[in-house]
Formats: sequence, C-alpha cells, structure tokens
Amino acid sequence: MTETAYHLSFTHTHLYPGAAGTFDAEPPESVAIRATFSDGGAVGGFIEDGVLTLEAHRTAAGTPIAEKSWRVERDGTTLRVIDRA
Repeated sequence: MTETAYHLSFTHTHLYPGAAGTFDAEPPESVAIRATFSDGGAVGGFIEDGVLTLEAHRTAAGTPIAEKSWRVERDGTTLRVIDRA
C-alpha cells in the first residue's frame, strides 16, 4: 500500500518551539508528511500521537540535520511546534 504524504510548509529554515506550519489540506490525526522550508529545503516525516518526526536531512545550505521529533498542536490546516519530544 502506498501512503500519500500531505504537504506541510514552514516559513523558516528550521523548526523551533513556536514555529508554525501550514498543510495544503486538513490531514488525518496520523499522517505521512513532506515538509518544505523557506530556504527550499524539504524532508519527509510523519505525525502520530501529537508528535512530528522529521527524517535526517540536509538544509538547502548543506547543513546536516539529524532525525528529530517535536510535540505539536494542530488546528485544521495549521500546526505549531510546542517543544522537542
């Protein structure tokens, strides 16, 4: 079975507590995502039980980022990072 990823767009180049993102459509509670950042970087991940996990990746500038998980709040198509999980 192939799972379709929802697009999640962030207005900054990285995540931090308070960062906000917007989905292209309202997703289910547990979902695969494809996140894009303001510098053009992109990474796969998933949301489950209020936790967003992003795969290890490189920023558009080439900086390596390890896999990280964040506690998040969602309201419709909006997501806000609360803190590290």
